Amino acid sequence: MLHMYDEVKAGVPATTPPCPPDGTTSHSLPADPVFCQKQYKSLFSTPEVKLSVAFGYDDSWPDFAQVDNPSDVADFVDLLTQDCGSTDDVGMEFDNLCEFKRDPDDASLFYKQLTGPDGQTRKIIMHVISATGMDVHLKANDLQLRVSAEQKKRSEEARQEYMKDLSHADVVLYNGHSRDGGGPDFNPPVLTANHHVDYPWYHLHHPGKNDMVQALSSSTHHPKVIAMLSCDSKLEFQKMLNKVSPDSALLVSNMVAESEDLNQTMRAFFEGLLAQDCSDDFVESMENSEPLVEDHPERGKAPTIDFLGWGLKTPNVTPAPFR
Repeated sequence: MLHMYDEVKAGVPATTPPCPPDGTTSHSLPADPVFCQKQYKSLFSTPEVKLSVAFGYDDSWPDFAQVDNPSDVADFVDLLTQDCGSTDDVGMEFDNLCEFKRDPDDASLFYKQLTGPDGQTRKIIMHVISATGMDVHLKANDLQLRVSAEQKKRSEEARQEYMKDLSHADVVLYNGHSRDGGGPDFNPPVLTANHHVDYPWYHLHHPGKNDMVQALSSSTHHPKVIAMLSCDSKLEFQKMLNKVSPDSALLVSNMVAESEDLNQTMRAFFEGLLAQDCSDDFVESMENSEPLVEDHPERGKAPTIDFLGWGLKTPNVTPAPFR
């Protein structure tokens, strides 16, 4: 299943606009380990550290009507609860994103104890939000889910929980579709008559982005990190997030990527964050994929992701629109 770039999925011909010459960067950010360490002191400054990961409705139209969320969420839950020191299928070892205990009364909450930078123990709370349910190692069919009353309920609950976490959690990560700037999205996509995602509808309404603006604008609490793991999220969401949540560090994608790669970035992000890593290895561990679209204008010029505002070294090349 692919997180295809919006206009490529919709069958709209694309052109490649001019982009910076090789090696040219905009707002290059040198590593600042002292600032990075301050960020961790701030993140771990309270007895509880609240992390949120939200899986959007991960459909694959127009190529397939399958939805990958159930298996993706179940794989992440397995990782959370496995023994520390385990490795995944690409050889990454997890010494921190591991041995969480599940809340017996709420299957979406996981807990563990971790030592903060001050040497004091902190309670880490991981809230897992899913648009399609938890713990099912299989793929679903969109044609069936979109007519299901249960799916409508799950989608709305996931949307509300994500917006609530934007006002309460310390770190909030979205993993799903950008909908060409209309996301984040927890619902089955709006489709055209020929089963393409109706991107003009998302351009007009921007439902997910409007929800984020409302949640962040109406709250006095903003996450220390907002992560948008969706295609070209830097292009689609960075300007808005900088405006409504200027103090939040941002993890954003420069590329069109497969969902498997974004899942790997998510795992590496949480592992590095819990390890309180300020080394270049942290960013490098998240840059694991090549752009899906071969003639993407930033191919070879930008990293797959940017982690902005955390004191880590990131080239931060400004993406050019792929249209």
